Amino acid sequence: MGAGHSHGPAADLDLSRAARLGSIGLLVAVAIATVVGVVLLWPTARPELNHAPAGGAQSVAPVVKGTVTALEACPDNFDAEPSGSIHHACQIATVELTSGPAAGQSVPVEFIGVSAVSGVVVGDPVHVTDVGEGGTPYYALVTIDRLLPLALFTLAFVVVVIAVAGWKGVRGLIGLGVAGAIFFGFMLPALATGRPAVAVALVGGSAIMFAVLYLAHGISMRTTSAFVGTLVSLLATAGLGALGVWA
Repeated sequence: MGAGHSHGPAADLDLSRAARLGSIGLLVAVAIATVVGVVLLWPTARPELNHAPAGGAQSVAPVVKGTVTALEACPDNFDAEPSGSIHHACQIATVELTSGPAAGQSVPVEFIGVSAVSGVVVGDPVHVTDVGEGGTPYYALVTIDRLLPLALFTLAFVVVVIAVAGWKGVRGLIGLGVAGAIFFGFMLPALATGRPAVAVALVGGSAIMFAVLYLAHGISMRTTSAFVGTLVSLLATAGLGALGVWA
């Protein structure tokens, strides 16, 4: 009789235990590497922003709040560009300033290009700044304040996620918040201070995956498999990107 190989329950159990131990060991190694990477790449200094022109220093005018009280189309002879021709949509808004030393005054503000077709209406809050020279005020648009609509949209999104997914949705939202904190608190500042982009992406991506996957789906072999697969894809993408840069 020929000799056979045993593939019974005991062998399957040993294989499963070995796979589980190997996955745990890999997770621990990746977690340690991620923590070490965050420590080494942590931005230790704030990025230096230089807005001064080459000829000398320039004072930055403060941004003030205002409310749109009237809107009208720009006249046909309005110079939206130095060439004297209008190549973009154009509106002139009357803005009542609600903060700053000129609060209470109404000033004209030009809405040119994208801002003119952004759906701004009377009553919308805006941020403007005085860019006039020689003591003559001239207010320019900085941004349209969309905080309230964004807050309402975010609240609706949270309600729908919790209603559909329950506690799993809550955990997913917490993971999303942690991911945002990692991105804005670590990755962007690290890139702004000159840390290596590929290393920051790998370390930050690994930290985000830990937070999102295990908070949303719990600790299991299935989650670990998803984590390992995503990590391999991240490493491959980073490697190909680095290879393309160095080639």
